[in-house]
Amino acid sequence: MRLLDTNDRPKPVSTYADHPYNKPKGIPARKNNQSMDRPQKQCGGFTLIELTMVILLVGFMLSLTLPRLRDVALSDTLKNTVRTLTATVKELRYQAIKDSQEYYLIFDFGSKKFRTESPYFTEAERVDAKKNSFSLPADVRVIDICFKSDEKKTTGEVSIGFNKDGYIIPSVIHLGSEDGRRFTFVLRPFLGDVTVLEEYLEIGDVKL
Repeated sequence: MRLLDTNDRPKPVSTYADHPYNKPKGIPARKNNQSMDRPQKQCGGFTLIELTMVILLVGFMLSLTLPRLRDVALSDTLKNTVRTLTATVKELRYQAIKDSQEYYLIFDFGSKKFRTESPYFTEAERVDAKKNSFSLPADVRVIDICFKSDEKKTTGEVSIGFNKDGYIIPSVIHLGSEDGRRFTFVLRPFLGDVTVLEEYLEIGDVKL
């Protein structure tokens, strides 16, 4: 029997994975000095200074635009008056049906005010109703109020009736402003709805 020389013995391997018999075919052996960890890519982002500058810029732009938008919304007194009158008509019709009694929407051309009253009001309630009349803005006026009988009222006090069944006296109210704009406010008798047109139309030109 021939004894094995020490030089013929296989060299010890450092790890199990580095043994030549344990390596998958086609995959090169990993060098021992190669690091397992690969450097991760750093994600780009905004710095605190950049975010602060953006916030300040947005705040500055809003401070310039919001007051203008608010002024435009508040300065359109004609449209605000139209909205108030629309709400008053709808509320008055609902109140007449609810209380089962007549109500009137009264316009005073002299004082540029309108109010609501009922024939069943006491004297104190009438005084209170006049005190709480809605005043038209300085640049808005009631041009005229037209009825189906071709009456056109432009002076004094004019009343539009709402009966206990919700019937409204068919009529047209014309509102205008100093800048030349005009609105036609149509009150239909049975439907109880309100139609607002951004132009001046005679009562014969609208459907009641």
